[in-house]
Formats: sequence, structure tokens, C-alpha cells
Amino acid sequence: MKVKLFTKILTITITISLGISNIAFAASDHVESEASQVENPIESEIPVEIDTDEFDVPVEFQKQINKHLSETEKASSVSEITVENELIATDEAEITESLTEPNSSDSRSDHVKTSGESENNIQASSDIIFSQSEQPAQVGDTFSTTFGIYQILTVGEKPTAMLIDKAQSDPNGNFIYGDTSKPWTASYKNVEYSVTEIGKSSKLTGISGTISIPEGVTYIHNGALSKAAARRIDLPASLVHFDEDHTLHKLELITVAEGNQYYKVEDGALLSKDGTRLILYPAMYQNDSYTSPESVLSVEEDAFYNNAFLKTITLTKVTTIKDYAFYEMHSIETIMYPKTLTNLSPKYVTFNCFTLKQIFVEKGNPILYDENGILFFKNENEYMLVVYPASYPLDEYCIPYGVKSISSFAFNGITHTKMINIPATVNNIYSYAFEETQIPIEFILQFSSPIKLSQSAFDRLARGSKLYVETDKIKNGFLKDFLTTNINENGGTQIDTETPVIVDYEKAVSRIENWYLCNNKKYYYDISGNLVVGLQQINQYKYYFGEDHIMKTGFQDADGKTYYFFTDTGKMLTNSGIESIDNKLYFIKTDHSIYKEAELTYDNKIYYLNTNTGEIICDSLSHSFGPWQDTIAATCTKGGSQSHTCLKCNHIETRTLSKLQHQFNDWIILTEPNCTSQGIKMHTCHLCHTSEQQIINKSSHRPGKWIINRQPTCQSNGKKLLTCNICTQLIQYEDIQRLPHKYGNWKIKRQATYVRTGNKTRTCSICGKTDLIIIPKLLRKNISKAITSSIKQRTYNGRSQKPSIKLILNNKLLKMNADYSINYKNNKKPGKASIIIKGKRNYYGTKNLNFYIAPKAPTIRSLSCYKKKSLSLRIKKAFSSSGYQFTYSLSRTFKNKKTTNFSGTSKTINHLSSNKIYYIKIRAYKKIGRKKIFGPYSKTSKVLIK
Repeated sequence: MKVKLFTKILTITITISLGISNIAFAASDHVESEASQVENPIESEIPVEIDTDEFDVPVEFQKQINKHLSETEKASSVSEITVENELIATDEAEITESLTEPNSSDSRSDHVKTSGESENNIQASSDIIFSQSEQPAQVGDTFSTTFGIYQILTVGEKPTAMLIDKAQSDPNGNFIYGDTSKPWTASYKNVEYSVTEIGKSSKLTGISGTISIPEGVTYIHNGALSKAAARRIDLPASLVHFDEDHTLHKLELITVAEGNQYYKVEDGALLSKDGTRLILYPAMYQNDSYTSPESVLSVEEDAFYNNAFLKTITLTKVTTIKDYAFYEMHSIETIMYPKTLTNLSPKYVTFNCFTLKQIFVEKGNPILYDENGILFFKNENEYMLVVYPASYPLDEYCIPYGVKSISSFAFNGITHTKMINIPATVNNIYSYAFEETQIPIEFILQFSSPIKLSQSAFDRLARGSKLYVETDKIKNGFLKDFLTTNINENGGTQIDTETPVIVDYEKAVSRIENWYLCNNKKYYYDISGNLVVGLQQINQYKYYFGEDHIMKTGFQDADGKTYYFFTDTGKMLTNSGIESIDNKLYFIKTDHSIYKEAELTYDNKIYYLNTNTGEIICDSLSHSFGPWQDTIAATCTKGGSQSHTCLKCNHIETRTLSKLQHQFNDWIILTEPNCTSQGIKMHTCHLCHTSEQQIINKSSHRPGKWIINRQPTCQSNGKKLLTCNICTQLIQYEDIQRLPHKYGNWKIKRQATYVRTGNKTRTCSICGKTDLIIIPKLLRKNISKAITSSIKQRTYNGRSQKPSIKLILNNKLLKMNADYSINYKNNKKPGKASIIIKGKRNYYGTKNLNFYIAPKAPTIRSLSCYKKKSLSLRIKKAFSSSGYQFTYSLSRTFKNKKTTNFSGTSKTINHLSSNKIYYIKIRAYKKIGRKKIFGPYSKTSKVLIK
């Protein structure tokens, strides 16, 4: 009995929890206080962490298939950096100059970009002045370059950094860092950091062209390439770890540099170096089939994610398939699993593969098998339906009797099948078993005992899907207990959160109809709801049903007679007379049974029949002969004859046979051939013993050993000969390459100078031949490429300032006056002085350096407090100064100090605190453009305010 249960299909919302990670880096800003710092943090992209419900699978299935892998994401702690942008120079402050050679197009360093927001910003890198309070870089600090934001991993002799954010592409949408065969470096505070890692939030996901990872990078963190749009990725030889959470939906090609010890590419796929792990098959790699190498044992997560072209995948020796392995493939039709596969994750492996038609399992697999392309799991007497391919070409499907459970995602995304019959043996349906179905489906659920359903077993079905429950014990009406854990004979259900409606029997039968199709087998229910057996009149046609209730076709015996039922419809053949069935003739009686007597007189002819099958053998006008039989056997020396007899009248016909062909044995060599004479061979017929002989052509010469006819020297070739061992005839001769000269060491005959070339010779000790080579003139070096030592700021003293310097070129310390000369310019008054270095002798060109001369400390002439809460100051003008900076505080250590700038020789400060002692000091400055060069402070004075 069948009852229809209407359900409202609810969608379960997967909650996404967002973890927030902040990345801060140093930003330049105007700072007047020596002790204060301004922070400018920049937040990184917020990573998404998705928590899903645990998928229900039986214990046995978990032990043998579902080994979920967990990994700990390597976290990167990001700290903050602050930079004082007002550079307060003292006698100890230094002017630094980049050690990078100018106009070097092959430089691998990224250079830090600075912004000119305040008047104190320094525009040229050669003019940067760091204050005494600036701290050296620490592990965890971050900094930015034109390529992105980095975090310092290590400091010391081999400093390293990691790209953590803001990865930038070039105008063509590529991420290519210069010559990728050279190490990737980034410069910060005059230190070159080797970039060895790429973090999960590096923003590589936005690169749409080629991502070429430079040499030196060893670790790409999990998530760095999640949902990445790159079309090509080049991995370096140094890489140790590739992103295991990659989802590269547009990737066309991936390459691995020669020499990598951890990865390789084979047939377009990224494998581990030993070939045991298949990590990535590019989504847009244009190939319609793929067979895994026999070395591959594991298919990793997202290995075939979003692939657009593959139709067939054959796995040869794989033992493990992990989560999401074939997730959302767009063209896949066939997957073939090997007998070695014993660890298959049930989590999204073929999720949303809407084109999948079949999954085959190699015979001999201990836990997996397929039935006509549908995947099942077995464990002793437990059977589970694991995957029903989304495009399996059946309109109706009946799950085989004996299957006890249906796995999560088993019927995910089905596009063809409109009716699914669930037999009474199924007692467990797991969560999301029918998720994301693409068409409305009618389910017929049979049971003889309670069935356990996950709360989301029938979740996310296409709109219009229906569930029919087959039992004779469900009563009409409504169910109040709508949150019970089982469907049982009383109709309890956990499918919906609303009360299910139970429709009565008559309406249910009228909707379902009496015919029932399951796995291409037809059944019929009578008016009482029972499956019928035997001959049945249905409407105006007759059908036959076996003891198993299945409708039968073809020849069937019933009530002592044989009938024929059409194979396409199952209807009985009701014509009478002679009929052709499967190209054979039969006589149909008026009661529609097959005539099976030996002879039949019909239509003025006598017909002869096979009494077992009823087939008409022949009539009086056409014989039905048996097979031909030998009367006289033919041989290879004479012909023979055959005859055959009619099965109905015993008429005999004969025919003659031609002679047979000789059946020769293998050839026997009578005389062996050689290079001077022919041979003879013979073979004999094993039937008549006739023999035939044939001539064997002469054989080729048999070469001996090479004989040296003339030894080679360093002046002429030698010669060797090859002759036949049998006839001694010359077969071949060849030249022997002449020997190389035995030269002595090169001897310098004339040294090369800057104005003339030199030469050197060497002589063969055997033949006396002499070689001469010209030595080019010596080349002078450009002194502008020399590296110079830093120059400290000077204070005006009335004399010319001539700081000493050191020049190093090609790791050689140059000597003044011998290798270069020095001239100073504007080096006496406060301001910007110049040093002009000119090359001499072996060096040419000019190198210009600058340093600053600050004004000396001004002299305080008087301090007075004429007015209440005010202080008046008079000073002696400092030579060639632009202005003065007046600093005052209630603390002798100048804590919470205040400063003010002024020009002229006097300054009054108001709004001071009465009856307080103030400490004061003053210094002069020289203004050069927007830059202020401060001199030393005067001695500290103190004064009591009225």
C-alpha cells in the first residue's frame, strides 16, 4: 500500500565564522617630539573560516574510507613599526647613501617607498638622516615595497622576510619579480632581506596572469592561492611547501624548475617528487582524459578542482582520495577507481560534478564495487550506496535490495533521474544525501522496521520533490510528533519542521498508478495493492508476470501452453496464422498459443516444425537441410565430396571438394650459405610427404677486429682497416683522428698595459708547433661605481671642513692621490657642502658626495622676566643661520618639553607658570629648501618665572 507524504524542504544554513587578522606597518608622519611616535596600522584581508556539520557515516566506513586529514595552519604573527619622520641630526647622526650601484637593471632589491606628507620629509634616498632614537629592525616588523608588504622572519647574517599582503601585478596582470632564477630580496633600513616565504593573505589571489615564484622562496602558506585567478604558475627549485588549500579555477599551466627536490610536473599535473601524491591538475589544461602514473598513491584535496575539459579519469594504483578531490568538475563523465583504493573520503569528493555519468571500480577491491557505474561500499553484510552519478542516464532508479544505508552526498546534483525507490532494507539515510538535486524527484520509501534519518537527509531538494511512504499501517490525518528521530510504521518523521500531511490510500494510488518501474523492471499492483503473478488481463491487453512479480517478455509457458510477449511493451502476441518472430517462422493458434506439432497443413502446404520450440523448419516447396558432412575426405593429392540431408524429408544433396593445400613442416637447412657461396633449404608436407627445395642467398661478410694500419700523430690522422674473417676481403676503412698537441704552459712575452696590447705563447713538446694569443689592453674602471663610507654632519667652526672618506671598488680599498683626487666646495659656511672625487691612472670618471655643515650653538645674552608669567630672551646671532629653535621645560631632563622656532635675536614666551623654575636651551638651524639642518644646543640655563 502506498501513501504520499508531502514535505516542505528546508535549507540548512552553514554558518561562516570570520576570523579577523590585522597587519600593521610603519607609516611616515610629522613628529616634533623626540620621544613620540605615530602609528598607522593597515588591516589585512579578513580570512574566512567555515565550520560545517559533521557528516554522518557508519563506524566501519569511517575506519576504512573516511580518514579526514587535519593540518595546522602556520600562523604568522605581524607586529607594527613606527618611523619618526622628522630627522633630528646631532654630531653623531650620519648621512647614509645607498650602496646599490647606479643604473643597475639587474638589481634584485625592492626599495622602500616614502611619501612626502610633511615639510620635514626627505625626498632623496641619498639625503636620509636617521635620528639617534631610531631602533634597528626586529623579527616580526613589517615594511612595504612596490611589490607588497613584508614581515621580517629572521635577522643577523642571513636576514629573511615573508610576503604577507598587497602583492602587486605588473601592467600585464603578472606577478614576475625580475630574473626569477636569482634570489628575491626586499630592502628595509639599508638591509637586504631574502624573501623565503609567501603568506596566506599575500593577495596573490588577485593576479590574473602569470605568477612566477622566484628562486629562494621555500614555503607558500596554505590559503595563499585559495580562489586564485592565475593562468600560469612557475615554481622555483628552492620550494619545499606548496599551498595545500589551493583552488586555482583558471589555471592553464604549472611548471617546476629543474632541480626541485620536492615537486615535479608530469603529464601536466603537479606531483610530489617521488610521484606518490597528485597535488594539482590545472583546471584549464586542455586534455579530455587522464591516467595517473602507477607511482601515484594519493589524490590530494582539490586536485582536479573546477577542471573544465577532462571527461575520463583513470586511477591506476591510488590508495587514498581526499576531500574535494573532483570538486565541481565541468565535463567529467567517467572515473575509474583501482582495486588498491581503500581510503575514500565521503566529503565533497565528486560534489557538483553535474556531468558525471559513471564510476567504475576495478575487480578485486576489498571494500568498493560498482553496479553498472554506481558506486557502493561493502563491509561483511553491510552495504552502502556511496555515489549515484549526477548524469546517470535513468529516469527511474531502484536502490538494490539489501543496501542498508545511503551516504552523505550520494545523490548530489542529479540531473536525469526523476524517481528513486528506496527498499525496506535501508535503515539509515545520512545528512545531505540528496543535496543540490537539479530536477524535482519523487521518492518511494518502503520499510518494514524503523528507519533512521539525519535531520538534513532530504535537505536542499529541487522545488516540487515529493516523498511517498509505502506501508499499510499509516493512518489518515495529521502527525503531531514532527521532531521524532525515526520514520516508522506510524508515520513519524524528522524530514520537516512542519507537521507532515498524510494523504489517504485512494488518492495516493490514483497518483502513483498501478505500474511500477524499478531498475528497468516492471511490476503491477492490483486493486488491493498487491503485486500480481501469472497471466493478467490489464485493460484490453494480456501480460505475464513471473513468481518474482517481474513482467516477462519473449516466449513464456503458462497453463501448459507457450505464448509470445513483445520485448518492448510486454503485450501478448494476439495475431493468428504464420508470424515471423526474431526472423523465424511460427504458427499462432486462435487462442494465441504457439503450435508445436511435427507437421502442419496450412494454406495448401505441408509445414515441418520443431516440436520443442514450434519453429517452422520447412515446407513441401523448400527443404530445411542439416549441416554438410564429409563423404570422401579431400587431401593435398586428390579431391573429396560432402552431402547434407533435409531435416523434414531426408532428401540428400552432394557436392565435390577441391584438393587441399600442402601442409609443410618448417624449413630444414641442407647447406649453410656464406659470403662466397649460396645455401640450400628444404621443407616437407606432413600429409603427403612431398618435398620442396629453395636456394638461400649468400650471407653478408663476417667482420673481424679493426687493424691499425697507421698510427695517428699530432700532425696527421691515422688509418684502421676492417676485413672479413672468412674471405679476408676488405670491408671498411676509417681515419683515426689525429692526436692533440701536448702544449706546455703559456708564457707571457709582453705584458698588456692601458695603452698597448700584450701577447703570450705556448709550444707543443712533440712537434714544436707554437700558438700565439694577443692579450687585450687593460680596461680602466669607472670610479662613480665605487662604494663610499658614510660622512657625519659637521658644525661650523670658521674653518674649511674636509672630512676624510674611504672608497671601495670591486672589494678593493682605493688610495687617495694614487687612484683618485678630492676637491671640496662650499665646505666652510653652514649649509650643504660638496665633495668631488675624480679618478686617476687606472680609474676614470667623477663621483659627487654631499654633507651638511650646521650652524654653531648661539650665545644667550640675557634672560628676563619683566612681565608676570612671561620670559624674554636675547641672543647673539649665530653666523649664517636661518632661525633658532627655543626649547623649555619644567624638568631639567626636559621631560614634557615645548619648542618654538623664531628668527631674529629676541623671543618672548607668554602664559608660563608663576613661581616656577624653567630650564631652557637654544640651537640654530640652517634651512636648505624644505629641510632644516639643526646645530648643537647651547648650555642649559634656568630661570624663575614671576
